Amino acid sequence: MSRHLRRRVQCLKKRCFSLTVIRSLCPSLTVIRSLCPSLTVIRSLCLSLKVIWSLCPSLTVIRSLCSSLTVIRSLCPSLTVIRSLCLSLTVIRSLCPSLTVIWSLCPSLTVIRSLCLSLKVIWSLCPSLTVIRSLPTSSLTARLFSTGSALTDFLSYFSDIREAAFVYASTAAGVVYAVTNACSTGLLHQCTCDHSVRDRSTDGEWEWGGCGDNVEYGYRKSREFMDARKRKQRGDFTAMIQLHNNEAGRLAVKNYMRKECKCHGLSGSCALKTCWRKMPPFRDVGNRLKERFDGAIKVIISNDGNSIIPDGKDLKSPSKLDLVYSDTSPDFCKKNKKLGSLGTKGRECDPESPGVGGCDLLCCNRGYSKEQVTVMEYCKCRFHWCCEVICDTCEVTKILNRCK
Repeated sequence: MSRHLRRRVQCLKKRCFSLTVIRSLCPSLTVIRSLCPSLTVIRSLCLSLKVIWSLCPSLTVIRSLCSSLTVIRSLCPSLTVIRSLCLSLTVIRSLCPSLTVIWSLCPSLTVIRSLCLSLKVIWSLCPSLTVIRSLPTSSLTARLFSTGSALTDFLSYFSDIREAAFVYASTAAGVVYAVTNACSTGLLHQCTCDHSVRDRSTDGEWEWGGCGDNVEYGYRKSREFMDARKRKQRGDFTAMIQLHNNEAGRLAVKNYMRKECKCHGLSGSCALKTCWRKMPPFRDVGNRLKERFDGAIKVIISNDGNSIIPDGKDLKSPSKLDLVYSDTSPDFCKKNKKLGSLGTKGRECDPESPGVGGCDLLCCNRGYSKEQVTVMEYCKCRFHWCCEVICDTCEVTKILNRCK
């Protein structure tokens, strides 16, 4: 073996084993991604699997890199997160035709992951949003992305219905939440913690301090890239409805900031409390929007064309916190190619659940069938010092319930 090749192999060996150290220090994939932004870097470090096998006969290196998907599972505890991300991409793409805006606001994948986890909460709160869940995963989605104007195509089907109102409001709230959280954790260089309340007087038992959530920055950025396109369409009834619902979503976060405190003193005493403003848990935001979804107000355009008014004399005028809509939702139980809805036939359901995920409701009284399947799952996982998790693969038999 030539001197040059021997030196290259030694260097490669050091780099491969150093990944174990990286993983032990940085259990999150964020740092690894920042160090290795593409597979090209990994390939340059590990020229081929043959070299890895020759240098590392055991699976230690591969497990330290992949850890039997444990790292991915820790970031995405269930496929629901991935499904939520995939299903919501149509809405995000339609709202933000260029990803440049998202990257400028969210330079770290942690922010997007935070938004995706928030969307998971939204789906769990309102599974009746079959507007999105029933979209075809191939034909319609591919056509929407290929046209370059996903907003026009998507909203031509579901522009002003109650479910669309919830989607717009929850997306606006999710953007506020994710950007604000990124400010507080130092992931964005354009903003910092909120120190605006530190000059306010208190009762003396506590004082303002800590790192408050800069919700004003998140609110402002959400308005900039979610509302800008619609503000140009003055007199457009659909634009008025969407702008109203966007604002309702943002206020569901901004108007419900809470005070969080920490005690200071010897031996755990609370001689002094330091407090700061913090966003409510996104679960609370979702619950609040779900209540607004249930009580959404049907509206029409005013005679002067500059505002929206309730569709009925007995209905109260919508406040800034209310969700509004103008069209009645179609029946998503049945397949409708024109609307792009696949219906609920073949959907998995829970026969024991009385909620929207239960077979009685999800299957629209058509009944369900049982299917026995065998899948491979990781099992008997154990931690090996240091620092890897080793899992076996086991066959598991499951019973799947699907709507007829």
